[in-house]
Amino acid sequence: MPHTLTWHHDVSRQARVLSYAMRLMFKPTLRMWPLTDGGIKAIAHLDRAVDKMPRPKRVTIEQVALGGVPCEKTTHPRTATGSLDGATVLYFHGGGFVFCGLATHRVACATIAARSGVPVYSVEYRQIPHGGIGTSIADAMASYRAALDLVADPKKIVVAGDSAGGYLAMKVAEIAVLEGITPPAAVIGFSPLLNLDLKNHPRKFMNKDAYLPMKQVLALEDRWLNGPDAIPGSASPIDADPSAFPPVF
Repeated sequence: MPHTLTWHHDVSRQARVLSYAMRLMFKPTLRMWPLTDGGIKAIAHLDRAVDKMPRPKRVTIEQVALGGVPCEKTTHPRTATGSLDGATVLYFHGGGFVFCGLATHRVACATIAARSGVPVYSVEYRQIPHGGIGTSIADAMASYRAALDLVADPKKIVVAGDSAGGYLAMKVAEIAVLEGITPPAAVIGFSPLLNLDLKNHPRKFMNKDAYLPMKQVLALEDRWLNGPDAIPGSASPIDADPSAFPPVF
């Protein structure tokens, strides 16, 4: 069966306003931010600041660990029925493998749990300066393997993520096939990072990013790729065998 691609070019008014605000306030700040270990660690305070804000209502949030990796489990009183009965979402936050964490993506995970009626595990994988992308993948796979032994139905795990987290979701699906373990039922990527060959990206396309200055992203490339842990399989998910992936949104 051939793969079907659906392109979504329409953008809501809310998204346009948010994009403009990010370009106006956040992008200039990141353009000047030092990418030293100290500068990167300082960005991590963003997650700590958000952690002090009120937590989402009508959901239960528990601190757990999957394969030794810190996570948050978010559940809603409503339980899914039909094809989602017994399903689980394993969520990987975005942030360019540098910043963001459980707190910044808590509302997103709560929304997914509330609307789907399935438990959502948000994974706090290691990022720069504690390791490169290979280290992030190692934590993502450790959490996925542990989830296979824990969830109600290991054949109904949906891996999801935004930006760098979308990359990890795709890598988990690919590596599960390479290792011969139960693969995810589906992958959801919100603006996923799928190609690490940034120097060959069309500059006009790259400049559309709402908040990441391309000069800074390119400066991170060596740290992404030269961490202590190697990247298994294809460095970029777009170079992997498409047959390795389950249904992908």
